[in-house]
Amino acid sequence: MSTDRAPLVRRVDVDGEDGVAVDDLLAAAEREEVAQEDEHLGPRESSTVTASDRPRSTAAFPSTLHGDAAVHLATVDDEAAGVAIASPNAEVLRLWVVPISRRLGIGSALLDAVVAGAPPGPVRLHAWEWDASTLALARSRGFVPTPSWHRHPRRTCVQLPSDAAPCAPAPDWSSPSWMVDLHPVAVEAYEVRDPASPALRVLGAAATVQGLGLLDGIVGTVENLFHEGRLVVLDDASTAFGLLGLHDAAALCVRARAEYLRMRPTGYEDISEDDERLWGELEEAFGTAADDDTFETAVRAWIET
Repeated sequence: MSTDRAPLVRRVDVDGEDGVAVDDLLAAAEREEVAQEDEHLGPRESSTVTASDRPRSTAAFPSTLHGDAAVHLATVDDEAAGVAIASPNAEVLRLWVVPISRRLGIGSALLDAVVAGAPPGPVRLHAWEWDASTLALARSRGFVPTPSWHRHPRRTCVQLPSDAAPCAPAPDWSSPSWMVDLHPVAVEAYEVRDPASPALRVLGAAATVQGLGLLDGIVGTVENLFHEGRLVVLDDASTAFGLLGLHDAAALCVRARAEYLRMRPTGYEDISEDDERLWGELEEAFGTAADDDTFETAVRAWIET
């Protein structure tokens, strides 16, 4: 779906005229989830998944499900585009966006609506461990891992603490310096491991290595971090680049680390001419995969998702 209009999210009465749209969205969400279970668990294991392991069955909604559940419907250009359901005790039972409407900020708007309407106390969300987009979205909103009460070992639970800081507003995209303004804030959040700003920590990990990698080269950055005893920064950045969709940059972080440790296991060995050429090739590849324009585009897309 291509549109310039922002999604409209509102709490709806499923017994009213919006009930059909909600039921259709829930049915589609469950079909997608069952297909993913077959893909990730295999047909044999997925057949053992019970209703308690996944969001509540569409067939049970809404008449025999929590009568007081909060149902939020997202529409774009008057078309149903997503749904979120939260129980009275602030558990997110369903958060789903139709495939053609993804990456328009609808998931963020739905989750923000759930949090804004939740009663005092923490907000909890369960997802399958492979549902990286939902878990990344929740983390960007301040959710943190917490023990899951689901019996299935591949169900992951995240929770927004009751004292969590409100989500930071999106940068002012009209300002040519939005990335310049965001960069030091994100790096600081990463360096101090700010528990209230998980999304900024992700950006900070990537921004740290992106900046150093363009300045000193990615292998040179590995060398500096090696001597500082901070190679974990490279691991964090690789994960962060992956979340941002910069998979080439993520892979280059991993390869540059492995190649450097092979070339200089103690950090002081002379290297061969072949390794010097490889060093230069890795530097050039990272400069292309994580140049400023590519990085800023990825950051903006991630924030807006």
